Amino acid sequence: MFDLPLVSIVIPIYNSEDYLDAAIRSVLNQTYEQWELWLVDDCSVDRSAAIAQKHAAADERIHYERLKVNSGAAIARNVGISRATGRYLCFLDADDLWHPEKLEQEVSFITKKNCKIVFCAYDMVDSEGNSLHKAVYVPERINYKTLLYNNIIFTSTVLIDISYFGKFEMPNLRAGQDLATWLMLLKRCDYAYGLNEILASYRQVSTSISHSLKNRIVRTWNVYRKAEKLSIIKSSYYYLLHTLITLKKRKRVR
Repeated sequence: MFDLPLVSIVIPIYNSEDYLDAAIRSVLNQTYEQWELWLVDDCSVDRSAAIAQKHAAADERIHYERLKVNSGAAIARNVGISRATGRYLCFLDADDLWHPEKLEQEVSFITKKNCKIVFCAYDMVDSEGNSLHKAVYVPERINYKTLLYNNIIFTSTVLIDISYFGKFEMPNLRAGQDLATWLMLLKRCDYAYGLNEILASYRQVSTSISHSLKNRIVRTWNVYRKAEKLSIIKSSYYYLLHTLITLKKRKRVR
């Protein structure tokens, strides 16, 4: 086990008491055990802190840190990134879940492919964790230009080789910082590679930032204009392609 590379995991927390315990337990249930978990609390006012501190006290691989000021998911993730000591970095949202072999399969895949970013397929569950019998499958690989209109990389599925990229910071956007980050990293490597196995679950919660169509539109547009500095014409072109792809992306699990 000690020869295996360490994976650093970052979970940003904000009023996540309903789902946080399940998310952390999905990390604890990983078949790959060489990991550290950074729980970064963005000033929650519910029981999230108590849940996180309970797990941190029970397992030395788990660390809890609370921000002094509510700052958003990007800042919370950046604090976790700054604390990470592993070769690989990944993220798990507090309302999502990992399947037990997620880390094991991705570490094996990134090693065999000798690549820098891996992401996997995922399915969807409801607020109670019940399957919605829907999944998003992923391409063999994706580059910067294609990712602009086909945001197929789900945050809770990535594994990033930070021995290659070094410590980085997510752009400080209130929403869409994940897409902006993948675009930033893909300017520094040719491709991100897809592992077409369902190894994570996206929990569809109506209160999440990414849930509403309006929020998704604003988020993607802001990435084009504020993070990537694309012109209005280019932004409109890529957003039209993005909309068409999104309508076809999700399908029922085979």
